[in-house]
Amino acid sequence: MALPEILVVGIALTLLYAWGAYPLLVAAIPGRAPEPARENGEEPCVGVLLSAYNEEKHIRGRLENLQESCYGPDRVRIYVGVDGATDGTAGIVAEWAAGRPNVVLQVQRERRGKTATLKSLAARSTEPLLVFTDANTFFEPATLRKLVSHFRDPRVGGVCGRLVFHEAPSGETEETAYWGWEDRLKMHESRLDSCLGANGAVYAIRRELFPAEIPANTIVDDFVIGMKVREQGCRMVYDPSAVAHEQLPRTVRDEWQRRVRIGAGDYQALWLCRRCLLPRFGAFAFAFWSHKVLRWFTPHLLVAMAVLSGAGIACEYALAGPLSLFSHAGVLSLSLAAQIVFYACAAVGRHLGNGPGGVRRSLRGCHYFVAMQAALLAGFFRFVSGPISGTWARTPR
Repeated sequence: MALPEILVVGIALTLLYAWGAYPLLVAAIPGRAPEPARENGEEPCVGVLLSAYNEEKHIRGRLENLQESCYGPDRVRIYVGVDGATDGTAGIVAEWAAGRPNVVLQVQRERRGKTATLKSLAARSTEPLLVFTDANTFFEPATLRKLVSHFRDPRVGGVCGRLVFHEAPSGETEETAYWGWEDRLKMHESRLDSCLGANGAVYAIRRELFPAEIPANTIVDDFVIGMKVREQGCRMVYDPSAVAHEQLPRTVRDEWQRRVRIGAGDYQALWLCRRCLLPRFGAFAFAFWSHKVLRWFTPHLLVAMAVLSGAGIACEYALAGPLSLFSHAGVLSLSLAAQIVFYACAAVGRHLGNGPGGVRRSLRGCHYFVAMQAALLAGFFRFVSGPISGTWARTPR
C-alpha cells in the first residue's frame, strides 16, 4: 500500500474513532457510579454571575426567573455586569435592583467582553459558591438547588447543568440532535472522571477555584473555567437534572457566525488548557484528546484526506493511465467517491426545510456537519491570523 493510501486510511480511522468509536467506548468503560445529590442541610450562600450586553429583551424576565428559584432568597445574591450596552439594559436592571439588596449592578460604559466582566464580578463576590448563567437563559425552579447539592462532596469543585435548546418555529439548524449527543458524552465522562468544561448557561464552581489569571479575551470562558477546576485537582461533575432552557439561533447563517467565534475560542482554549492533556490527568486527558482535540482538528483532517485522495489518483493516472486506477489506487478512489457523495448529500440538505422523514433529517444533518466543520476551520484561521477579541455581536434569536 502506497504512502498516500496509508495516510488516507489512517485519517479515516482517526475520524471514525473520534466520531463513532469513542462515544461507544466511553459509554462502555466502567466508571464510578453516579452519587445521588444530597439536598438536606443548610443551603450555602450563592452568588449568581451574569454578564449582559444589549439584553433589554430578556433581562427582566431573566431576573424574575432567578428570583423565583426555589432556593432561599436570602441565600442568593445576583451580580449583573452590564457590559457597554447601548440599549436600555442597564436602566431595566437598575429599576429591578431598587429595593432589592440581593441584586448588585455593575455598569461598564466601555465594552470589555464577557470574560472581563465575569472576572470583575467574581472579584466582587463574597459567596462560597458561584453560579454562572446567561441573560437569555431560563432556569427550572430546582436548578440552583440541584447545582449546589453536589458541593457537599469536598472532591467536587464544579457542577455543570444540562442546557435544553429550543428551536424557533422556522429554525433551520440541527443543533438539538448534536447537543443531545454531547449531553450523553458529558454524563459518561463525568462518571469516568470529570466532564470537559461546562455549559456557560448553567454551571457552578467554588469561588476559590475561579481562575483569576484567565485572559480577558477568552472566548469560550465556560470551557476554560471548567477545565481549570479539574486542573486544580477537583472534579467537574455533570447533573442532567439541573436544567436551563435557551432558544436556538433561527438560521444556519446565525449559527455559522457563532460557530466561527467558538471555533477560534476552541483553539485558544487548547493552549490555555494544555496541561490537562498530560498523562498525569489519566482518564480526563484521554477524554480531552479523544472528545475535543480530535474533533477540533476534524476539518483539517477532512481537507488532508481530500487532497491526498485527489493527488494520489492524479499521480497514478499520470504514471499508469486510467486502467490502473481501480487496481492500484482503489483505496484512494473509494475514499474520494465517498467524500463526493457525502458533500453532495450536504449540498442537497442545505436546500431542505424542516419536515418529517429520516432521509430529510439525515441530509440536513450532513449539511449541518459540513457547515460547522467549515466554521471551525474559519475559526482556526481567525485564531492564527492575529489577536482575537473578547467581544462579539450577540446572535439573533
